[in-house]
Amino acid sequence: MGLFQFPVAAIGGPLINPALPGHTGVRQVSRGNKIVGAIAAIIALIANCGVAFAQTAVATGESSLRARCQALADEKAGAMASHVLSVADGASFGMPVAAVDALNKSQSEMLGSSHSAKYDAAGNRCYIRLYEHKRNGQFETEHHGIY
Repeated sequence: MGLFQFPVAAIGGPLINPALPGHTGVRQVSRGNKIVGAIAAIIALIANCGVAFAQTAVATGESSLRARCQALADEKAGAMASHVLSVADGASFGMPVAAVDALNKSQSEMLGSSHSAKYDAAGNRCYIRLYEHKRNGQFETEHHGIY
């Protein structure tokens, strides 16, 4: 097909049987239709670019809030995790070395933990879920927290 030639069925014209003599299946587009088609294509391109730009701006802002929500979840999980107390930290508020050792030995064994974050764009809220599974002696505990 040459420039500005379209299959007839694609532009809504009558179906032409190319097997019959004189029926090519292609209809030439007049010069007036070429200009109208070009203007319509330019308008559609501009409209689509504007919509795509607006969606990109919203999506970029929302993805930044999702990233901030995940960073907040990481920070909260780090703060809630059990940490071994150093002798220097224990001494800073008057604990003897033996008491620090006893406290560190009595800590539960961490069997599993996880955290997740979900940003709700409609409510502009960040939901954080923390999960810990610990064992202390013969007892196992599971903690679920939603913040």
